[in-house]
Amino acid sequence: VFNNNKVAISIITLEEGIFLEANEAFWQITGLSPEKALGHSVLEFDLWINPQDRTNFVKEIKEKGSLSNVEVTYPTGRKSLAYYELINLKDQLCVVSMFYDVTELRQAERALQESEERFRLVFQASPVAICITTLEEGRLVDANQAYWNLTEYSFEESLGKTAEELDMWESLEDRKLFVEDIKVKRSLTNPNYEFLAYKTHQPRSVIAFYELIELKEQTCVLSMFYDVTEQRQIQEALRNAESRTRAILESMPDMIFEISKDGVFLDYVASTEITPLVPPSEFIGKSIRQLFPAHIVKQTLFSLERAIATEQLHAFEYELKHEGETRFFEARISAVTDETAIVMVRDISQRKWVETEREKLIAELENKNAESETLRESVSIVVETLDKSEAIDRILEQLEKVIPYNSASVQLLDENMLEIVSTRGLEPKSEYIGVRFAITADEPANDLLYGDAPYVLIDDVQVSTNVFTEEKQRKIHGWMAIPLRVKGKLIGIIALDGYEVGQFKKSDAELALTYANQVAIAIENARLFSELQNELIERKRLIEELEVKNAELERFTYTVSHDLKSPLITIKGFLGFLEQDSLSGNVNRLRSDIQRISDATNKMQSLLNELLNLSRVGRLVNQSQKNSFNEIVQDAIDIVQGRLQANNIQLRVQENMPSVYVDRPRIVEVLQNLIDNAAKFARFHPKPLIEIGQDGYEEEKPIFFVRDNGIGIDETHHERIFGLFNKLDADSEGTGVGLALVKRIVELHGGRIWVKSEAGKGATFYFTLPIESES
Repeated sequence: VFNNNKVAISIITLEEGIFLEANEAFWQITGLSPEKALGHSVLEFDLWINPQDRTNFVKEIKEKGSLSNVEVTYPTGRKSLAYYELINLKDQLCVVSMFYDVTELRQAERALQESEERFRLVFQASPVAICITTLEEGRLVDANQAYWNLTEYSFEESLGKTAEELDMWESLEDRKLFVEDIKVKRSLTNPNYEFLAYKTHQPRSVIAFYELIELKEQTCVLSMFYDVTEQRQIQEALRNAESRTRAILESMPDMIFEISKDGVFLDYVASTEITPLVPPSEFIGKSIRQLFPAHIVKQTLFSLERAIATEQLHAFEYELKHEGETRFFEARISAVTDETAIVMVRDISQRKWVETEREKLIAELENKNAESETLRESVSIVVETLDKSEAIDRILEQLEKVIPYNSASVQLLDENMLEIVSTRGLEPKSEYIGVRFAITADEPANDLLYGDAPYVLIDDVQVSTNVFTEEKQRKIHGWMAIPLRVKGKLIGIIALDGYEVGQFKKSDAELALTYANQVAIAIENARLFSELQNELIERKRLIEELEVKNAELERFTYTVSHDLKSPLITIKGFLGFLEQDSLSGNVNRLRSDIQRISDATNKMQSLLNELLNLSRVGRLVNQSQKNSFNEIVQDAIDIVQGRLQANNIQLRVQENMPSVYVDRPRIVEVLQNLIDNAAKFARFHPKPLIEIGQDGYEEEKPIFFVRDNGIGIDETHHERIFGLFNKLDADSEGTGVGLALVKRIVELHGGRIWVKSEAGKGATFYFTLPIESES
């Protein structure tokens, strides 16, 4: 037991520090060997940096008799908690030293610290204003530089103050309602939060997100503010400009028609400057198809459809021949309702010959204005929207306003595959979203994916490729692919489909590149936000895991220092009595003292064995295989048969229970502990009974049980009994390790264990095991 113990143990003389004995764990942790060290002083091996430190140690242990919780670092780099006990060995004062290796614990603490530092870097570097406040008082706990810049509060004057002291809310009642709301919903969003900066009193417009979090056992609010002040100002200016433009256009001296979306003239407003070619009475109530040539009908209906669908002004020019004279007109269409639109027609014949170049410039300027407007809207979408799908859908909608297409898709690159993540104009979407296809030699975007092409522009894919062969794809002719890049890396493409040959031009491709950048930014923003959320979750998990490990280490420390120390004190005490009894010739007392020493060593050996078993639980000893559960039960019964017979306990075992895929010796150990535990507490019943069986399934795993009619367990202790060294009765036999061992073995197999019991009504332990390999 001494040599195989995982705890490093050594025995040295007190004064000279001569090594008398040590176990294998000690040689491993120090890097020494028994051949070099035994019989030599610890000072020869630099285990004490300063000899005076050891002199002080000898003095202190002489005074106290024992020392504990001393952190030691060895030349090997390993760290441990040391426990020292002064003993008398063959009339010589010696020191028994026990070292518990905490190297992995310290590494875990460093990992947590590094995780916190990474979080701090992301927190401080984020352009989004972030702050953390306590829930109830609104006390400012932390904030990043973006928050100080946005609010104009100062770090020195604001940190630690409450919301009331900082005058953050218009009224305390508003904040009270906010606290009640976030307690219920745990996360809130305010897309239109406005406030005044602290120093300059400048208005700020932000999109606010609030998340309820737990920070150092205190409920706090994580607040994120996206500054959209400038975007809102731009939007307001655009709206005002649009209103002014609409008023000007509507006051122009043009022929004005009200027309239905299917092309029927509903009303007419005459113009003093234009003489209509046909009297109004002849076309009111008639369809445009009855009055105009096919090419004008087609252009008008297309613009009419777009104007109503987009609620944007659509204009085009056309010419008509009347009585041998060609006259030129400009038509402007603006939606009124979902069913009707206003058409404003201006005769431009008289100035056509001098305005050709000017009209080209105006048309180009109008296009640029439309592009700028939709581009600004796209930037606003990227800033306001963290949801990737929503942002991409809205940007594709904006792109359609400046580059009319029939359908579009966003495809992300995954090695040699493309996956469709968003579409517009392809219905139903469910048939396209998530579709993955291999990139073949026929892929029309190969020059972009694997070459240096800035984009791919094809006039007619039905002629130049053989990819669009499905029936629903045959109407596609014009095709364009634009790259999506993040920090220079290609992540996918935007594909635009057109039903007309040569529908897309070089200028369209160059404009689409700008929108592709916005799509790529939206995808990257969504990814970064997701990573931040995952970092917060992982940080919380590490904190919880460290708390559990610290609690377990604390219980382990207590057990080692108390439960192992107690038998040693007993042995030491009765060794002195042995000498007295042998001198006095009192044989009965001598035997009694020897028995007490034997009992103490047995108790120590039992505890060490339990600790050794617990340390091995983290790995499977044998390869898991298919095993009959009834045979496993019988193996466990054979081991505890002595206790069952000694206490006259009746045993009932269900037949034909499902086979399980497990490490058989470990599960035998589980059942041995559960049956032995049941027998220990059922023996007080007049007719003690233990039942073993299977009752239903959980997540396709059979639920087994071990039931007794013993003294039962109060409901308040149902979780505690599975803790390490937790005994409900300190005077009962056992070490308090058994159920902790059982729980770890079951969980190692992917199952879970729980108990149902009431005080005085017996106990039933349920557990699940896999019936096949988890892999």
